[in-house]
Amino acid sequence: MKSCKLIPGLVAMTAVFALACGSDSNGGGTDVVADPGKPNDPGPTIDQGKTDTPMQMVTFKAVVKDNLTKAVIEGAEVTAIDNDTGDMLTYQTLSDGQGNIAMEVPADHELLGFRVTADLFKDTYQFNIDSDAQDEEIWAVSVNGFEMAAGLAGFVPDKTKSVVAGAIYWVNEAGEEEYVSCGHVVADPAGEYRYFDEFTGLPAPLADVPHTMAGKGEGRFVVGNVPPGLVTLTTYFGDDPASTDDFIGTAKFFAYPDSIAITNVYADKDKYPAENPSPATCE
Repeated sequence: MKSCKLIPGLVAMTAVFALACGSDSNGGGTDVVADPGKPNDPGPTIDQGKTDTPMQMVTFKAVVKDNLTKAVIEGAEVTAIDNDTGDMLTYQTLSDGQGNIAMEVPADHELLGFRVTADLFKDTYQFNIDSDAQDEEIWAVSVNGFEMAAGLAGFVPDKTKSVVAGAIYWVNEAGEEEYVSCGHVVADPAGEYRYFDEFTGLPAPLADVPHTMAGKGEGRFVVGNVPPGLVTLTTYFGDDPASTDDFIGTAKFFAYPDSIAITNVYADKDKYPAENPSPATCE
């Protein structure tokens, strides 16, 4: 599929020509010869400019899916975002009938964020995605799914804030993601924390499910009403988010009003190189 892409601008080359005036005449017809020791001043040198080096581009490929049903979404608008600043870039495209997109993006952006907008879906954001990925999945959350999750979790969404959803993962040697159970999440700035039940697979009030769960819980969490701007998620075991012994991993991203951000947190590989850190029990 062809993507809608920005063609990098080039500095226009300007040609400037200087005209040297010729001769004059005295009344008697004798030419006035310029003093050869004092050549005519050609005027200031004007920089005629030079062509900028063309911006290097890479092709990002992904499929856009409904986060709840896993069905592909046709006609979703996907916009690239600067991963470091949260600013919208001018690179965007629409998903085709199979939910596929192919977007030309600048190669100097190693990581990018993406916004998905579509009819009947909340504006959905994801960050920390490789700009040259070839088989990425980008998710969108339906309005109905969003409202149902908020109701089950027991919080009322504030339209001036964001909702964050994700899971805690550990990546094994085969590159596969494994859910991490018994983990807690804390956001800076803070929000309302909820986790998914291991039997129903649905978000539940914090009093009922106080941490990430195995089974149908799949290590997932949701954080309600996070103020917009740069957000840091820290995951940990136990009761102290500042404890280095209980630290799992962290992620940074941007939140926007009246939207949802899907952000997974990965266990630190230096701290947990060999095996999934999920404890045998969460007691």
